[in-house]
Amino acid sequence: MPTAYSSIALDLSETLPETTRLVVIHPNYAQLWQILNRYLFAEGTVYVRLSATESTVEVLLTQIHAAAQTQLEGGVLLTLVLDECDQLPLDVLTTLISAIHQQFLAGSDTRLILTSRVLPLEALNGVSDRASIQMIPQDEQLLLCDYIHRDEARPHLLEVQAFGNGHVVVNGKELTQWDGILPRLLFFYIVDRGMVTRNDIFNVFWPNLSVREATNVFHVTKRKVSEILSTDLTLFSSGYYHVAPNLELRYDVAEFTGLIHSSEVATLDEAARLLTRAILLYQGSFLKTVNLPWAENRRSGLRQMYSDALTKLASIAQEQAYQREAIGYYIRSLVITPEHPDHMQKIMRLYGELGLYREALESFEEYRLWLEHQHGLAPAHLLQGLAAEYRIRV
Repeated sequence: MPTAYSSIALDLSETLPETTRLVVIHPNYAQLWQILNRYLFAEGTVYVRLSATESTVEVLLTQIHAAAQTQLEGGVLLTLVLDECDQLPLDVLTTLISAIHQQFLAGSDTRLILTSRVLPLEALNGVSDRASIQMIPQDEQLLLCDYIHRDEARPHLLEVQAFGNGHVVVNGKELTQWDGILPRLLFFYIVDRGMVTRNDIFNVFWPNLSVREATNVFHVTKRKVSEILSTDLTLFSSGYYHVAPNLELRYDVAEFTGLIHSSEVATLDEAARLLTRAILLYQGSFLKTVNLPWAENRRSGLRQMYSDALTKLASIAQEQAYQREAIGYYIRSLVITPEHPDHMQKIMRLYGELGLYREALESFEEYRLWLEHQHGLAPAHLLQGLAAEYRIRV
C-alpha cells in the first residue's frame, strides 16, 4: 500500500539542486524524522539539538564545533543539522545562521538543515542568496506552502488549519493575538462556510439580540478581523459575504473534503492516493476547543468522513493483500467510531491470516473492555468464538 506523503519529502530531499546550501523542513510536516533519518545516517553529518539555555551565538558555535569533532571523527562536514531552532530567540538564530554561513558553508559543499515548529522567516532574511535556500516538502494541497520564494504578486497567502485547535498563518507568520474570542470564531465560521448571509451569522452568534444590536456587534467584530489580517476577509455581493477574492486561501477542511469527494469517482489506485492525502490533513477534531452548536455539528460530520476514509483505505488495502496496512486503517477508524459493528471482526480475521493470534486477542480484549464500560455489553458471539479459537492457537 503506497504512502505517498512520505515520498513527497524524500523525493525532494534527493533532488535538491547542488547550489542549495540551506534547507528548511516545513513546520507543518508531521514526519520530519523521515527526512532527518536520510541525513543522520549519512557520512559527514553532524546533528545538534538547540536549547534555550545556550542562548549566545558564541556558546552555540562552540557546541557545534564540539559536535563536529565528536561525530565526524576526522571526516569532512557535509551536512549540519540544527534541530528545534524555535528554542532560540529570533535575534540569536539570525546571527547564528549568518555565522554558520561564514564558518561552515562559504566556499564549501556543506549544507545546513533547519527544523523548527515556527517558520523562522526573519532569521532567513539575512541570507543574501535567497536561491540557495530551499523549503521541503512543498505541496500546497497539504498546506506545505513555500513561504520563502513566494510570488510577490500574491500578497495575501492565508493558511487556515481548523483540524485540531485551529491555526491561522498569514504570509508565513502565525496569528496568535485575536483581541478576544469573538473575532477568531467569526473568522473560522466565515472561512468554513465560504459564503454566508448576514442572517445566518446573526442566528449563530447573536440570536438573542435585535437586528440593530447584532448589526453593530457584527461590523465591529468584522472590522477587528480585518485589522488582525491587515486586509479585508470578506466581500459582500448578491446578499452574501464571500471570502475576499484577493486572498489566496489554503484551508485544510476544504482540501480534505475535496480530496474525499474526488476519491468517490476515481479508480481504485487513484482513490487510495487521494484518501491517503486526505487523512494526512486530519490533525484532530474540527476546532476541538470550540463548543458552539455550529462547530459541534461540523466536527461530527468531518469525524465521520475521516472514519469512512480510513475504512475505505482499509478495504482497498485488504483487497490488494496488504493485511498489515488494512489492520492499521481499521484500528484507526475504530478509535474514531468504536461502535462500528464490523471493524473488530475484520481486524481479528486479518490478524488471523497473518498468524498473529496474540495481537488479535489483545485487540479483542481492549474492545471487550470498551463495550463493557461504555455500554454494559459483551462482544457478539461471533467475536467471542473467534477469540476462543485464537486462544487455542497461541
